[in-house]
Amino acid sequence: MFVKIDMSNKEVAKNFIAREFFYPDFPYENREVYSPFYLNDALINAAQIIRTYFSLPVKITSVHRFQENQYFHFYYMAVDLIILSGEDHQVHRKLLDEIRSGNDSTLYLQLRNAGINGFGLSDSHIHLDIRQGIFSDVDSVGPVCVFEE
Repeated sequence: MFVKIDMSNKEVAKNFIAREFFYPDFPYENREVYSPFYLNDALINAAQIIRTYFSLPVKITSVHRFQENQYFHFYYMAVDLIILSGEDHQVHRKLLDEIRSGNDSTLYLQLRNAGINGFGLSDSHIHLDIRQGIFSDVDSVGPVCVFEE
């Protein structure tokens, strides 16, 4: 299912409104020039799963990028996010560890079952995508790609 993303305050998940996904990496005053788009709800649900799991605010840092070499972002198939907390690095490391532990992690399995097939792990953010056909591994859910950025 797809959800319309625009500058509105329409709730798209329990803890998220549409505008949080609407070109978050662009200056707020410049966003009006961009057209609304539709985002796969698996990406929104994944952000909500992480928010619920840690009971901490999650900030969407990137959805769409205009460079075609950023394939999953170019086609609205990915989100980048960070967890906001006073202990950013500790919580972020815990999120990285949860994803790296794969099938042994409840969080990882929740994200996989929600439709996330790609995980990009970096010190600054987490990349989640709904890739099809470009995988590097298989887990209990199916094909998956976990990579370090």
